[in-house]
Amino acid sequence: MIEFAGTYYDGRTSVRRPVAVSVEGDELRIRGADQVSVVCPLNDVRVVPQPGAIRGTIRLPDGGMVETADRHGVGALLRLQNRGGFFTFVHRLENSLKYMAIAVLVTAVVMAVAVRFGIPALAKEAAFAIPPAMESAMGRQTLNTLDGVLLKPTRLPASRQKALQELFRRMTRQLPYGGKYRLALRWSDALGANAFALPSGIIVVTDQLVDLARNDNELAGVLAHEMAHERNRHALRQLLQNSSIALIIATLSGDITSITTLGATLPTALIDAKFSREFETEADDGAVAYLKKAGIPVRSYAEFLGRLEAEHVATDGGTGTSPPGAGYLASHPDTRERILRVLAQSGKR
Repeated sequence: MIEFAGTYYDGRTSVRRPVAVSVEGDELRIRGADQVSVVCPLNDVRVVPQPGAIRGTIRLPDGGMVETADRHGVGALLRLQNRGGFFTFVHRLENSLKYMAIAVLVTAVVMAVAVRFGIPALAKEAAFAIPPAMESAMGRQTLNTLDGVLLKPTRLPASRQKALQELFRRMTRQLPYGGKYRLALRWSDALGANAFALPSGIIVVTDQLVDLARNDNELAGVLAHEMAHERNRHALRQLLQNSSIALIIATLSGDITSITTLGATLPTALIDAKFSREFETEADDGAVAYLKKAGIPVRSYAEFLGRLEAEHVATDGGTGTSPPGAGYLASHPDTRERILRVLAQSGKR
């Protein structure tokens, strides 16, 4: 015979009444003080087991309810209703340190896989789903913000500006979707020798970077690298990956326009960005592909990266640290490894 103690609520008041619960044949019987006497078919009762130390619940057809801490009694009722197997198994898991440790480990692995693969995949999908008009607005907004804070009008001679714009036009004619790109020349004490891509194809290059280059072939490699960053939406994807909650909601709901509200943080994200190894590899591959197609020695790009690395070390005094945005390499880490990889491709066709 099944019998256990519980607390009865009649469903009309909040009065608690201690009761004894039992099963006789196909009936559930509840008896207690204050003339509590309830009898109902066992199949009409909904038994709700709870995890851990939470009290189980027995919901009655008349709206009443019984709570009990007797897990064995709840399990027995479930078995009588042919529902006990799964919940008994769950209860066993909850009370086993071994299974709890395995569950924690599995949860950690699932979360790591989601962070490593799931969020980047969602970020890529969302970044490419942003309408061109919104992407263009984000690019203009970001450039306007930077112009008011970190960037100043270029100080390059007009003839040099014209030559660089012509170089840029020649490059874009050979690149996919070349018509969307625009070169923005700026001076910046804060950023030093720097270049970065904004949404909608705006490529910003500082005077200091231009002055550091020994020839236009070296600049072509950097420009092609930044165009590849923009073509693959790296800045947007980085921003979205760092805002994963908003990303998940926007992607799953289909409300891609809400992502553009993150555009206000894009200037800061660009300056503080440290692109992933994957993004840098994609951008370097884009630069190498362009240089080979244009007949420009790939070594020129590698040599320029090496000169930038030397300047970066000189800027931070050889300590290996520098303030955010201090130079092109602050947002392009692992430079030595990248140089070796580019040089390895210089002889390949």
